[in-house]
Amino acid sequence: MLVRSCVDRLAGDGNHTIADEMDEVTVKGLHRIKVKDDKGDPDEALLEIRFRKLRILPPIGKQKKYPALTLTVIHAQERGTPKRRKKIEWKLLPDLSVQSRKDAVEKIEWYALRWKIEVFHPQIRLQGGGLEIANR
Repeated sequence: MLVRSCVDRLAGDGNHTIADEMDEVTVKGLHRIKVKDDKGDPDEALLEIRFRKLRILPPIGKQKKYPALTLTVIHAQERGTPKRRKKIEWKLLPDLSVQSRKDAVEKIEWYALRWKIEVFHPQIRLQGGGLEIANR
């Protein structure tokens, strides 16, 4: 499993968040990915990579129903501020082992592919489709 957290969940003992925890982690490396800007032109993003295993709590109203999970958080944050697109900041939560920069980059690349598909799909719909599905 590999999911992206868009909400800054409570972590550890519940007195701080994932973001608080990740602010304390040193950068483990850099990784460059290819992206598109707001106009669809090619661009690159240089990501700082941090990762740490954390105890992540369920939402406050659901803590009696669901247990806390211990997962590795991969925080990929773009260096600098891009001119024609939003800055990339991903908090990825894999249930797979992340022991090294190489492991973290692998998961970031997986997510980057998914992200490209989600950006690409609405563009196809806006342009009237143009794809045919073959029955095989």
